[in-house]
Amino acid sequence: MATIYKRENNWYLDYYYKGRRFKKAIGHSKKLAEFAKKDIEVKIARNELGFIEAKKKIEDFISEYTDYIKVNKRFKTAQRYVEIINNFKLFLESYPYVVLLSDIKGQLIEKYKSERIKKIKPVTVNYELRFLKALFAYAIKYGYLKNNPLALIETFKVTAKSPRFFDKEETRLIMDNCGKRLYPIFTTLLYTGMRMGELKNLEWDDIDFKNRLIRIRVKSFWEPKNSKPRGIPINDELLQVLKDIKRRARWVFCNKKGNQLGHHLREHLVRLCEDLGIEKANIHTFRHTFASHLVMSGVDLPTIQRLMGHADIATTMIYSHLAQEHLKGAVEKLKF
Repeated sequence: MATIYKRENNWYLDYYYKGRRFKKAIGHSKKLAEFAKKDIEVKIARNELGFIEAKKKIEDFISEYTDYIKVNKRFKTAQRYVEIINNFKLFLESYPYVVLLSDIKGQLIEKYKSERIKKIKPVTVNYELRFLKALFAYAIKYGYLKNNPLALIETFKVTAKSPRFFDKEETRLIMDNCGKRLYPIFTTLLYTGMRMGELKNLEWDDIDFKNRLIRIRVKSFWEPKNSKPRGIPINDELLQVLKDIKRRARWVFCNKKGNQLGHHLREHLVRLCEDLGIEKANIHTFRHTFASHLVMSGVDLPTIQRLMGHADIATTMIYSHLAQEHLKGAVEKLKF
């Protein structure tokens, strides 16, 4: 683990820590070198080598970590992380004396937290803090830091909001007034709970008409959230809608030029809701509608988790209150 050796009149300590080699001059005393050897072995075992913390410049570390996330994270995730990094760098410009990674302490993070809450929602600040904690964990892993400056930082308490979904009356209004072009798109969203990225990248090869299944799968140019493929059954109504779509490109849904759908789909929905007097919604509202109505129809949460492609059942639990309300309503109908 560690060795000592003598060169000329001096004793030296030689050891490895986290894949890196270190050499340290001890002096003329062999006893002192032996003591230093035992001490360093204990500290290695306890992971207490604070004194070997590298003097890493923040600028250099951020550049290294940015390269890391671009290689190891999905494109959109990496984009979001780079945005957080840029916000943090902008904040640090007000503190020119903070140059080294080790200069960043918990008090500075608290100031960052206070500044961000003035501009963004608490849930978004919490997201950024979790990312920064992971960033500094990376620094600790490679010996740039001993302690994580976010270790004792508390996140904001956020009350979870019930997901917005279309009730049956709103759904009928939307489907009756959306027009021929949007009808098959909205029908697919309603009966599959697909994410916008999944809808946008849906190809005809992904639809198995024989087994009545839509396959959400990893592709060379795109991969679903959590990189988890899944299959979504096609019911009778959706089956007929999909069969009636004229194939003009590799994409099931495309614009007039045969290219993938863009942000205009959201604009169409917002405008339609405004015209119909429906509370503001977005494309993701269809996903919430799919899950919410499944719950109210008595479908169990693990099944909904699989259909939605949630990595964790905790995500699906945001719909659990609907099951309780629905069951309560059913019991209230009892009369003896």
